Amino acid sequence: MLVDSGADCSCFPEGFAEVLGVDLNSCEANAVHTGNGLATHYCGAEPIPAIIAERKVLLSANFGPIGVPVLGRDDFFSVFLVEINHLDRTVVLTPHDLR
Repeated sequence: MLVDSGADCSCFPEGFAEVLGVDLNSCEANAVHTGNGLATHYCGAEPIPAIIAERKVLLSANFGPIGVPVLGRDDFFSVFLVEINHLDRTVVLTPHDLR
């Protein structure tokens, strides 16, 4: 997954829906503005639980025409402080409750 500070919330490629047990036909379709222009994203009713850096995170069940999953602000960034060191090519995640 890519860390995306420009994404309101996390989003998965549409093809991931079935694997994650989400029926896109039962999702709410929303027009959204993305870095690639206007797109339709499908929002599932229940969040998707994930373990990231040993923390349980509830990710938004959003699906759209993207190539790789992205981690966004409303769910992922609300749990972690994200520090990116481009020169060292490292990303450090610090849970907000440990700061």
